[in-house]
Amino acid sequence: MTTTVPTTVNPNPAPTLPAMPAQPHPAGRRIVPALIDCAPIYVDCPSWCVMDHVAENEGALEDLYHSSDMADLYVASPSPNGPQLVLHVRLNEDPFLIRREGRGRNIVVDTGNDPFMLDARQAAEFADDLVALAAQVRAMSRTLAAEGQK
Repeated sequence: MTTTVPTTVNPNPAPTLPAMPAQPHPAGRRIVPALIDCAPIYVDCPSWCVMDHVAENEGALEDLYHSSDMADLYVASPSPNGPQLVLHVRLNEDPFLIRREGRGRNIVVDTGNDPFMLDARQAAEFADDLVALAAQVRAMSRTLAAEGQK
């Protein structure tokens, strides 16, 4: 004797992301899910990117970007708010910008105004300038300490 169990088929199943087939991929990159205007897609993502591309749910593909953790510079302040942020620096990649000249990887230096987009050479020069500035600030602090701070 055979028993038949009735089954119900959902005529409107919830959409799911299909499994991504294994693909050769450059070292330091990975394929991750993202949402663009609530539509699920997969994007190529650098290993240093800390963005949650699903949580961001950008409105358009050209708004999707990759960002590293930020390196922040603060200056001590006697204000009740404590140290004040001077600038953020982070790795950035805007692979889908409409303007081709803005696409690609760079280092963003953000002072709270218009951010500066630096290529590798410019970023190295900026780092050298920061080291030189740090030496000047250290020399000034020694002068101040030697003269007796008032």
